[in-house]
Amino acid sequence: MTQRSHSSRFNQNHRNSLVWMVILGLITTGSLGCSKTESTRQASTGEEPLPPLPSDASDESLPSDVDSSQRSEFISQPAPGDTATVEPKGWPSPTSALSIEQESEDATVKPELQLRNDLTPEKLVDFLSACDQDMELIYSGRSGLKSREAEVAEMQRIIRMKLEASRRLVAHADATDEQRVTGKRGELQSLSHLASGGSLKAAEELEVIAKAGLESNDPSFASDSRLVLVGFELESLQNGNELAPQKIVDLVEQFTPNPQAPDVPALMVMGQARELLSQYGHVDEAKRVREKILATFADDANPEVAMMAAKLAGAVQFDGVDKLRAAALAGQSVTPAQWKAAAQTLIDESRDMMTVQYLATAALELQGSGNDPLAAATYEVLQQNFTDPTEALGREVNVAIEAARARADIIGTPFDFQLPSLGGETIEMSDYRGRVVLMPFWAAEFPASLQLLPNIINLRERNPNHVAIVGVNLDSRASDQTINAKEKLGFPSLHSATEPGAEVPNPIVKQFGMVSLPFLVILDRDGKVADVCFTERQLQSSTQRLLAQE
Repeated sequence: MTQRSHSSRFNQNHRNSLVWMVILGLITTGSLGCSKTESTRQASTGEEPLPPLPSDASDESLPSDVDSSQRSEFISQPAPGDTATVEPKGWPSPTSALSIEQESEDATVKPELQLRNDLTPEKLVDFLSACDQDMELIYSGRSGLKSREAEVAEMQRIIRMKLEASRRLVAHADATDEQRVTGKRGELQSLSHLASGGSLKAAEELEVIAKAGLESNDPSFASDSRLVLVGFELESLQNGNELAPQKIVDLVEQFTPNPQAPDVPALMVMGQARELLSQYGHVDEAKRVREKILATFADDANPEVAMMAAKLAGAVQFDGVDKLRAAALAGQSVTPAQWKAAAQTLIDESRDMMTVQYLATAALELQGSGNDPLAAATYEVLQQNFTDPTEALGREVNVAIEAARARADIIGTPFDFQLPSLGGETIEMSDYRGRVVLMPFWAAEFPASLQLLPNIINLRERNPNHVAIVGVNLDSRASDQTINAKEKLGFPSLHSATEPGAEVPNPIVKQFGMVSLPFLVILDRDGKVADVCFTERQLQSSTQRLLAQE
């Protein structure tokens, strides 16, 4: 494949590029301020994302130097389209100029940000922060602007002001080194916005600044610059540049982790790079990026970062084990030896939290489908590979194995827990002797805990004299939300309070080996635990088996 021209990377298709939106969003959530990506608006308002900035403005209109005071007239023009009160040019409060009064049905835009010519470095830094705040209001749909066109126009005005203010800060004779870095980051962010809107001139300037930024002594600016350059190379990859895969790998492998805090934006870009490299068939390069992700983030002290790293790193062997998993759940013949070999291959390829949790979940599904041999084989492989209980992976495996043992040990034992009822009524389990009791464990804050409820009620309605329902609520306290939920359920519930700070948060959960919801216990006619269920199939087969017994 031949490399396409430089300008083709910023055509109409570029504006819709997920890659560039990811890069743009990450570098605009840095320490300068709070501007967000289009996803913020979508999440908060349910609307379609704000479209990229229009590219019909001439590239020549971009400021080309940093000390031309005449340009303040250009960047201080009010946005067209909506009513706005424009005060004389001067320094506004650093709080957002586009905020609107709460509960106002006739909200209008408050005085707009205007860039004066004689701002000190301190005021320029404040101005950049105010720009970010106003951009955030527009993205979240809270600006008071009444049309999408007005939002786009005002966003473009603010971005160009931010670019000018950033350049003034970089060139200001009184600026400190730290303030100049802030200006450079603002310039990088502003040009990224304009490049995402299709401006070739902005893209060219952005690439120059990012390459120079790699040599910066400021780790945050260097990291932002690296992210931008990865974005350029990902675009080149999509456009057929044969050199792009190796350049992506080089940029990723040069990344130096921050010892103070994990660089989550860098992690996310690495994940995007790995995914695209794999998608375009560059398996070796994707594997090297994956190795960098795991080497840098897989053992992070923050478990959320470690889990994110595991997900973004992916694993090429998931496809193989997934096929066997699907076959086994469909009732096809899969031997324990075949399953153990696939599980071991996955562990060898991806020794991380994602793999551990994947296999632990698979074991639950296999047990729920009645395939106890494969479930046991899964726990055996996990136990053989993760033996250190002081490591996060070892602890996760121990929890899964101990829970599996608890579920096995509880079968056949009487349900004799002395628990209060949730609603204050008297519940004596002995009153249910002679009937099969379906006992869903549930919590008001987790609606998914009652996914099996329609099937449970259906079984009782079809067998009113032989099936009863008694729930076990696991909320920390019987709140109004919990009581209201219980009243809607239509069956009594015991209450086993969960205490998050306790050494054993909930004794009944531990004794029954519950590790996920939904979770249901079935008691036989003698009040003994006959089965624990996670799936509809398991619920139906176990109940029918018990009802058939006289």
